[in-house]
Amino acid sequence: MNRINILLLTPLFLLLGTGCVFVLTPPSTGQESVDPSPASTEPENLPENLTEPTEPTPSNTGQESLTGTVERVWEDGLSLNTGDRTVTVDTWDVYGDDTPNHVTVGSCVTITGDFDIREFDADTLTEAEAASC
Repeated sequence: MNRINILLLTPLFLLLGTGCVFVLTPPSTGQESVDPSPASTEPENLPENLTEPTEPTPSNTGQESLTGTVERVWEDGLSLNTGDRTVTVDTWDVYGDDTPNHVTVGSCVTITGDFDIREFDADTLTEAEAASC
């Protein structure tokens, strides 16, 4: 076997003076098998440290509406008490960095949007009747 074939059959690591690492691998033979079906996410197939989501997440919910009392306001967000829980709301899409000039602590509001990883992204924010809060 000549030197070129050996280089094509085994990965070759080249270190350059810049600290970069390049990995050269042999070309694909086209015979690799790919399973087109995604892995099952049924509860019995989840790893032990993962559970089914209980809070709304981008993967299990769409547009939602929350009504509650504003507990705290900052430049691009607020804290909303819905009665069941307190939710951090990102209001950037509604007011930018000007939220304190539009919303006051103690206001009863209805917010539509969707849950992002740790907060609720607001698309609209309207005052609600005090009886709703």
